[in-house]
Amino acid sequence: MSIDTKNCNNKKIAIMQPYFFPYLGYFQLIHAVDCFVFFDDVQFVRKGWMNRNVIPTTNGDIKIIIPVHKNNQTDAINEIITVNDTKNRDKLIKTLEMNYKKKPFFNETMTIIESVLKELGAPLSTVSEKSIIEICKHIGLECDFKKSSLCSPETKGLEKVDRLAQITKSNNAKNYINAIGGRKLYLEKDFKNHDINLFFINPLDTEKYENPYKYSIIETCMNLSKKELSCAITAYKTIK
Repeated sequence: MSIDTKNCNNKKIAIMQPYFFPYLGYFQLIHAVDCFVFFDDVQFVRKGWMNRNVIPTTNGDIKIIIPVHKNNQTDAINEIITVNDTKNRDKLIKTLEMNYKKKPFFNETMTIIESVLKELGAPLSTVSEKSIIEICKHIGLECDFKKSSLCSPETKGLEKVDRLAQITKSNNAKNYINAIGGRKLYLEKDFKNHDINLFFINPLDTEKYENPYKYSIIETCMNLSKKELSCAITAYKTIK
């Protein structure tokens, strides 16, 4: 069932871990809300997608990875420190140049990427958040960005749904919106118990935008103009 959240007359919020140049759907989620909270003080998942992503090449898909220093298994994302290593940075830039130098929007996309890589040596959350915010600036996508570690530190330690609900309420929102994959994790009744409405964004035109849903936003930005990106960002509907 398609839902028009505007009829709820309430603020909409999303809460999501910061990922390194995430896929198109992440930015659709940002577009769908008034406030976006980076879930930066939750546990870092080793070999997960918080410091890596995938791009296509002529030789198949490859991972682009931001190396991080040795860490404890229980460390949060904002406690993970990225490696500021010229060799790794230059290798990543060379990989992107080899793969994308003939793409129509190579120069402007590489400018964004290089500005983000200047943050290496900072916490992973800082690097990933910058990758997301810089893409939003490029597209002209505005949102009120916050960090859970700063806006709701008192919620740390709560059960996941309880914490999401409390962060939602503390930001004066009543509508919590998640990516479509969240349907496997969250039930409407669990949020209703907190007097919060649960919604999901369902991507449209998945055939037209197949690659953007599979790969990093880097792939999308290299191939689409700002106007085309704006259209792709809005190709979703909000559902229950």
